[in-house]
Amino acid sequence: MAAWSDLLMHLNSDSQINPDAWLRTRMTRFISLLKAMGTALHYEFRDAEIQDHAYLPQWQIAQMNEQELVRKGLLDLVSGKTSLPMKVTEFPADEEMARRTADLQRLLIEWLEGDRTPVVTAQPAAQPAPPTP
Repeated sequence: MAAWSDLLMHLNSDSQINPDAWLRTRMTRFISLLKAMGTALHYEFRDAEIQDHAYLPQWQIAQMNEQELVRKGLLDLVSGKTSLPMKVTEFPADEEMARRTADLQRLLIEWLEGDRTPVVTAQPAAQPAPPTP
């Protein structure tokens, strides 16, 4: 239990202050835990035997590598070093609005090219309302 507690305390410490030393200490404490477990189960392992052949399943290695990639990717994203790739496949569309926009564009082009004159109607100014008695 002491070896497990030592490893757990270390795993909860800041690994970014000195990553190389943190990794060495993690491995040393992990090996101590494995040795203590082996002793409790009446297996006699030499330190070198555990260190050279420490139990670390492939799924755990893959998971640690994936977590590191995600961590670095998120850090690059929030720091602005990278951006999210996007592939827009479609936009929501209002067919009536698209038709009206196309009509307006056509009319504006005709007017700008001199093929159409805008119709302007003038209306007399509104008369002020008579004062109320």
